Amino acid sequence: MTDDRDAPPSVRLLGNTLATPQTGMPTYIRHHLDPYVTHGLNAIKPEHLTLLALRLGLSWDPYKSPRLGVSAGESLVQATTQDVAKYLDLIELLLGAHKRAVNEDGADETLPTAIDTILAVGGSAYAVSPDGTRLVFRNDPTVAAAAEAAVSVDDDAAQEIAIAYNYAFGREPNGQNAWAAAIRAVESALIPILWPDPSRRGKQTISSARNRLRDEPAKWRVNHPTITLDALVAMLSALAYEPRRHGGDERPEATVRDGAAAVHLAVTLVSWLRAGIFAAAD
Repeated sequence: MTDDRDAPPSVRLLGNTLATPQTGMPTYIRHHLDPYVTHGLNAIKPEHLTLLALRLGLSWDPYKSPRLGVSAGESLVQATTQDVAKYLDLIELLLGAHKRAVNEDGADETLPTAIDTILAVGGSAYAVSPDGTRLVFRNDPTVAAAAEAAVSVDDDAAQEIAIAYNYAFGREPNGQNAWAAAIRAVESALIPILWPDPSRRGKQTISSARNRLRDEPAKWRVNHPTITLDALVAMLSALAYEPRRHGGDERPEATVRDGAAAVHLAVTLVSWLRAGIFAAAD
């Protein structure tokens, strides 16, 4: 969310503060977003645009729908003018397609940043997710920055953190799925440290990792003046206590708030493990 101090004086004096998140898609934000969304869509092959339209439930054909002088991308944007939800869906589909194009074809990487900047300055309740593939509800800047750093590494943990974050803070949040992905992220980072031999990792989980640390403390060290092995074990225990993780568990499913807390915990743990704070004893 944009700080009120960033708002122009005219906005502050009128009391129309940008510190209040704008839900939906106000016209003034869309006015500035449309050119970037159009540009991004025009970089996509027509047959792929057709697939986007199908996923949105739009009767739209890139070879027939555009009027004279209107690009395919602009025509598709115009097709969502009366439906805010479809416009937001279109942006999400564009972001996902753009991410794949960056990975496969080396496409321009600036589109997600441009969209996020417009949303932020306009006071939107939405932001581009840390992995650049989704729209999520805008988070505390410190939390978002930590998540962005966590997903910037090319490993399995980063992919799971991205999934977890999008479930926790996305437009259709799911606390249970966020918590499950958060666990997988920590497992991806921790299990290879505890079991360097890949052949011994197959059945290991966050619980077995926690148990090994707790039961064999002499085998491990923590390279930090204030973080202790007991603290690490406690954090793993909290994360491993995912409701409905095992059959027969009758606890209620995790709430969105529960899932978000699990993601915060996983981001911290993965960051610690990557930094080498925890290792096998010499």
